[in-house]
Amino acid sequence: MSVSVAPALSSHVRSSGSARVGRRAAAGRSRPALDNRGVTLPPPLSPASLLSRLRPLARRIGLSSLAGCGLGAVPGTLPNIVRRADVAALHGVIRCRSPWVCPHCAPRLAARRAELLRPQVTALLRQGYQPWLITLTVRHSRSSSLDDLFALLGKAWSRLTSGRAWSALKAAGVEYVRGYDVTHGDNGWHPHIHTVVLFSRVVSDPAAEARRLLERWISAIRAYGGDVLSDGLDAQPCADASKAASYACHMAGLWEAAAGVKKECKSLTSRTVFDLAQAAVGGDAEAVRLWSEYARATKGRRALVCSQGLSLGEGEAAEEIEVRQAREEPVEEPVETVAVIYPAALVRVDPYMGEVLEAAARSASDCRAALTRILGPPTPNVWAPAVIARSDVV
Repeated sequence: MSVSVAPALSSHVRSSGSARVGRRAAAGRSRPALDNRGVTLPPPLSPASLLSRLRPLARRIGLSSLAGCGLGAVPGTLPNIVRRADVAALHGVIRCRSPWVCPHCAPRLAARRAELLRPQVTALLRQGYQPWLITLTVRHSRSSSLDDLFALLGKAWSRLTSGRAWSALKAAGVEYVRGYDVTHGDNGWHPHIHTVVLFSRVVSDPAAEARRLLERWISAIRAYGGDVLSDGLDAQPCADASKAASYACHMAGLWEAAAGVKKECKSLTSRTVFDLAQAAVGGDAEAVRLWSEYARATKGRRALVCSQGLSLGEGEAAEEIEVRQAREEPVEEPVETVAVIYPAALVRVDPYMGEVLEAAARSASDCRAALTRILGPPTPNVWAPAVIARSDVV
């Protein structure tokens, strides 16, 4: 590919302390509660409520694991509601562990993976590695299918991370984590890659290497018949290990919304997958079609990959950190088991689980009052109050 593209890309390779400004960034700071057709959006559902309302659609399109997420007990365990400070969670149930479609599991998987990567990134920074946050896109239109766009991104990524240029970079020292972002807007599906590339101190000019990666990305996309708008490409250094560890893991904030920390969109006309799910369960036929397409296109795909020098570890369900990950700082108060829900009652309480957890976050008594309204008074094999203080980390 001609190096003439380098000047055009130089504006997308940023030095430390710089920030992108402009129409899209300014729009993202004041996004109204409207969808891409100007329709006022209802208040967001809690993760538990959204999951419950997604189940019929999940069954209809063959996502049995999502449809059953949280409805079965872990063998030998009684499901229980726990709280710490003002955060509550349901433990002891089998989860689908989907990083793509589950409003419960996806944000927890993202948090767990970022937590596992953070000390690894910190160690590399101490060795002199420099993290760069890089966004890679592909040109798309309303007629582009999400499955085709994913296929193109995958082939281009394989081409980018192979060949002599990549081998030379690996020899100098480079590690990476690659994740996805998916939104839908006026121009259809917009999947793109978020990757953290860590250059070792042997790499004398990381900014130049980042620019070359963007150039090679354009070449790779074009080699497979696609195209790239350079405005969608970006590369910037990052000295913050936490930010670097989270960048590729968090699906660009799409499911952070379900965790209560929704990221602002860059475009007023863009809807995240979370937005689509909310609209779908609200009866929006177009959102049902789009969310179903997304669910089918992501089924079986790896949401996150990393180089050999990094590890995503195990325990991806991350049930152990449900309460802790909801806060930026560790909470020292002991974990309180508020109530036990017997397996046979899980389906009955499921449509109201969001209400129950919100009540539990307020107080144990509010949670038990909510369960009494939904299931009746404590009954053997239905539910029982429990007050057990535990010092273990949840």
